[in-house]
Amino acid sequence: MQAFASLEPLLDLLSDAVFLVDARGFVLARNASAQELADERDGVRVVRGRLEMTDPCARQRFREAIEERAEGRIRISVRRSDPPDASLVMARTADVPPRWSVVVSRPDHLPLHLRGWLCEQFGFTPAEARLVDALVRGESLKEAAARFGVRESTARVQLKSVFAKTNVRRQAELVAHVFRALPAVTRL
Repeated sequence: MQAFASLEPLLDLLSDAVFLVDARGFVLARNASAQELADERDGVRVVRGRLEMTDPCARQRFREAIEERAEGRIRISVRRSDPPDASLVMARTADVPPRWSVVVSRPDHLPLHLRGWLCEQFGFTPAEARLVDALVRGESLKEAAARFGVRESTARVQLKSVFAKTNVRRQAELVAHVFRALPAVTRL
């Protein structure tokens, strides 16, 4: 537990969600991305202190792995309402008392702290950072506008502002520019 706490500042830089759970599935510690994922309650949630998957099959596999004190790495696909699905990998990290590290990867996600970083790095507004996040994940401008509940013309104005702030002219250039600028640790 102390080792996790000492690594917490580094773990908070990761885009993957990292949980440390005990033999009954209770969350002992989590990084910032794990907290955000749990708050979203889409695929993974914390209920009365216990880590749970919202998909019944994934929930059963997770519980069985903990109850059977499974060895090695266990991979579980975590269904989400908004594809793509997340990938959960868990491994026992201590025997006495039993503990597991659980890492949930969401390939389509920039965590909130990175959206904040985008605001600091490029001077984006929160709405612009949210739009850039959506574009980086492969959404079209029209799809992002619909998901955020704004008109496409509003999203287009935000995109023009983003282009001006990053000195690019096309969405593909913007995505490449953002990935080149990301701190290396977030790409792990």
